[in-house]
Amino acid sequence: MPTAWAVTMPAERNVLAILFRNFLKSITPNRPSGNLVGSDHFGNKYYEAPADPSRGKRHPRRWIDPAGQQFDQEMPAEWEAWLRRRRAQPPTDDEVARNRAIMELKKINAAKLAEQRGEVIEPAKPERPSAFPVWEEYEVEPGQKNSKYKIK
Repeated sequence: MPTAWAVTMPAERNVLAILFRNFLKSITPNRPSGNLVGSDHFGNKYYEAPADPSRGKRHPRRWIDPAGQQFDQEMPAEWEAWLRRRRAQPPTDDEVARNRAIMELKKINAAKLAEQRGEVIEPAKPERPSAFPVWEEYEVEPGQKNSKYKIK
């Protein structure tokens, strides 16, 4: 009797079938279907899947396919605003290039102003913070004290 009950049971209630389907979904690559909207000068590609209110999707789904395998690399502010839905239309290449030229011009003007004042401006090199605190008394490698970072 229990075997006949398991056979006549609806597919959505069969635990083994659910487990097997979920296992197959977990090992197959999940490529979202969407339209390529544009790319930037870093090589990142931007996609959008349109909203579908009939399925409960009120907003379009937007994502980035980074040029490298890192998700923390640079992207223009215009594209970031589009990804976060702060702007409705994706930026044009002309708009991104114009804003980048303005940014470079501001850097040049700041360097000229600093030179007139006699100040020295070194280019900012962002240093990634460590995931864990680094203490001076701990050794980074056996026999080497860590004098680069000091936390007080």
